[in-house]
Amino acid sequence: MYVSETEVELLNSYAFQIEITIDKAQTLTAVFEQNLIVFLKGKVYYTNSPGDATYDTGKTYVQFDFTYLGEGSGGLYEGWRGFYKENDDIEEKGCFTTGVIGANIGLCLSNGDAIINNFKQLKLYGVFGQTYLFTKKSNNKIQWQAGAANVPIADWDEGFEYELISKEEFNKLDCK
Repeated sequence: MYVSETEVELLNSYAFQIEITIDKAQTLTAVFEQNLIVFLKGKVYYTNSPGDATYDTGKTYVQFDFTYLGEGSGGLYEGWRGFYKENDDIEEKGCFTTGVIGANIGLCLSNGDAIINNFKQLKLYGVFGQTYLFTKKSNNKIQWQAGAANVPIADWDEGFEYELISKEEFNKLDCK
């Protein structure tokens, strides 16, 4: 059976990190860590928004899709939907969509560079030169940076840190 280079890269990107330890009492402990694209899929994160010319102070939410769409530069993926709400009051309406990054952007794992999709970091590329870097800070926090593919990551803004919110809590906000 022949396996293409792209298929090998995709298989490697879906690998789990497995850490096995045996303590002095001969207790076996195994830790399985998913790559970040699998870890984030379907989850919702939020950050406190300081406000700007468009939005007042409030919360920004991001709902990750990351559905695999098929072959492309390391595989094509759906992206995420962004939302904004001025407060946490679930009785008060006003959570609205701020943007959708989806198949139209052509998100892929590689633009010719090495694929970064492990348990700690995920790097995605868009067809118009966008680059997105997600870093897992803890089990409930991620950092999100964005920049142009031709600008070194060291020159990007630090990005925002987002915290996990349960789907149940997010659904109560009635974001549309």
